[in-house]
Amino acid sequence: MSPLSKDFKDELRAKANANLQRHFQTLEEEARSIKHDQPSTDTLASFSSHLQSSSRILVLTGAGLSASSGIPTYRSAGGFWRTYSDQQLAKKSAFEEDPVLIWQFYNHRRQSAQAAEPNAAHYALVELARRKPGLLSVNQNVDGLCQRAGHPEGQIVDLHGSLWRVKCVDEACGFEVENWDVPIVPQLPVTDVDDTESTAAGCKIEDLPHCPKCKNLLRPATVWFGEGLPEEKVEQVDDSASNST
Repeated sequence: MSPLSKDFKDELRAKANANLQRHFQTLEEEARSIKHDQPSTDTLASFSSHLQSSSRILVLTGAGLSASSGIPTYRSAGGFWRTYSDQQLAKKSAFEEDPVLIWQFYNHRRQSAQAAEPNAAHYALVELARRKPGLLSVNQNVDGLCQRAGHPEGQIVDLHGSLWRVKCVDEACGFEVENWDVPIVPQLPVTDVDDTESTAAGCKIEDLPHCPKCKNLLRPATVWFGEGLPEEKVEQVDDSASNST
């Protein structure tokens, strides 16, 4: 059998990403459609029983998990920075057009996430993961709060990346590293987390973080709008879902 061509592999990967995104979107839509009435005692007892008897559990977490920690969701009134929405800024074309603006936006996001604290839901999920070694959390948040709560490293997939990792804009370079510095460079302002008006007036492109390997710009290692999900993470989630009982 002849090896698969790169174009064919890319096509398969794109289809897998699209299918997974549609699957998650369907789950979110179904969750939002459920009435938020107080669950009955029987419902809670049934859920608890199933949870305790399950050896493999797949948990899908989204923006609602961190909302109680003060992290705004995309769809909330607090989901805007200045006059921009996340959808306008969290994309490759925006970074190429104005990397200083985008890094200022992400500097604000990193500062807000750093100031936030994990909430009771984060800690409950950590405890469940410790009791259930077969649990895998598919985390769509990029704020790092699950990790700060102590979530077991091998039982979580940051599907959309992390605010606390940066990578080279040149995919061929492949450089990526963890970074918890706030600000990430001195020229970006550190302000009150509610201040969305301060500007990085003195910051220039040459002041932004650059790759130590190839000297290109570094960017947040998050999945931007229009980008595919990392193949290895999709495969990990797919394997876990396929083996769940």
